[in-house]
Amino acid sequence: NISGGYEAVFYDFSNETLDTILSRQNWWSSGILKQVAWDPSGRYVFSFKTYRLYAFDFSAGWYDTVLPPFYYTDLAADISSAAWSSCGNYIVAGTIDGTIAIYINTGSALTLKDTVDMGTEVYSVDWINNFIVVSGDPDGDNDDVQVYEFDQDAETISLLENTKKDFNGTVNKVEWHPSGDYMSVVGIGSPDVQIYDFNGGILSEIPDAQITFSHSTYTFFDISPCGNYVAAAYYKSADDKKLQLYDVSNIDNGETILLSDIDITAQPFYVSWSPNGEYLAVGGQGFAS
Repeated sequence: NISGGYEAVFYDFSNETLDTILSRQNWWSSGILKQVAWDPSGRYVFSFKTYRLYAFDFSAGWYDTVLPPFYYTDLAADISSAAWSSCGNYIVAGTIDGTIAIYINTGSALTLKDTVDMGTEVYSVDWINNFIVVSGDPDGDNDDVQVYEFDQDAETISLLENTKKDFNGTVNKVEWHPSGDYMSVVGIGSPDVQIYDFNGGILSEIPDAQITFSHSTYTFFDISPCGNYVAAAYYKSADDKKLQLYDVSNIDNGETILLSDIDITAQPFYVSWSPNGEYLAVGGQGFAS
């Protein structure tokens, strides 16, 4: 929920200022909107709250007074994370009961194609090419990071057995490198960020490719579109909350070089690069309007 009662606000940033071009109060009845993401084409937006997954079609432009065309599907349990496929035709959604569900976006409906049971609550999902990485509850019986392969012909997913890993902490986010050759796990652990090599369907730690904030309370992370930089926002206390920029262009040799370290004014909940890699957006609790 956003101050003023708006559940989602879209901004125009073409002039390097945030000019509101679409804001809507109470778009989807009550409840907290958990995530909003554009598909690779820039035509569709998915979002979810509780157990309902929405898709909105913005291909006809912006809508100041009426909702854009939309459709939705209900899952059996509350959704915790979702991601578009690289082609933009599918959405993977993870739920608190451990279900990983694949939906195809037909342009008029979200149609279920396959489900698997991770065996523990899903925390985060990400998708690149034919691979989906999933993180789950570290207290569960299964390893809390796993990779699944998507079969485009059968439209099904299956677990890659050599990709199951324990993070040694609570995972906030899993994210693929744009090349698909690496994968990052971010959370509250030791270290707080671990980068893995994904080679031949096997996940292996890159020993020196780690970032540690001495067990921060909140840690958020995003890889730049070019793959050469990562942004990390963390919160340890009211006096220690920062946004950092790292050079990871030589990640094969385990190099993570700190380039910038700045104080931020609020507890971060999200960090994201712009598509051109020139800007960073940080969302959190307590930022000035």
